[in-house]
Amino acid sequence: MFDSNVAAHENQPSTTTSEPDITPTSLFETLGVINDRFMEELARLLKNESLSPLQFQVLRIIHESNGEGVPSLAIKNQIAHRVMDVTRVVDRLEKLGYVVRKRSSGDRRVVLVSLTDSGSAALDRLAPSYEKLSSRMSSELSRLDMERLVDLLGRLK
Repeated sequence: MFDSNVAAHENQPSTTTSEPDITPTSLFETLGVINDRFMEELARLLKNESLSPLQFQVLRIIHESNGEGVPSLAIKNQIAHRVMDVTRVVDRLEKLGYVVRKRSSGDRRVVLVSLTDSGSAALDRLAPSYEKLSSRMSSELSRLDMERLVDLLGRLK
């Protein structure tokens, strides 16, 4: 039966401050909201270069290889997308003139993807704005907070 005293009490402001109930679901919902917000802002930033956030991420991965080229499968493993998606992204970047593909001399089955001068120049143009976006979105966290968060999230990989 409905107890009016309980209902009245439930509508009263709480006199104790308690932490919200954190569940795995709320964790991933929060991560999703943060990721969506970051990706929306990143998409706006990349619009003038005709790049998607995924294409930009692939360019950054290739850039970090220091010019040696990156196997397509290694790109896929770093971005957690299907091989077909990576192939399409690399196709588009190649059409834009930002990357080139070449066969590995050590293993002809492996296709290496490298940045062109145009791809490097695009990253150079975007780097300051990307850093500002990242800094603004993480401004509430100290360096130690960020290190801890990266460590914790790394455990979920």
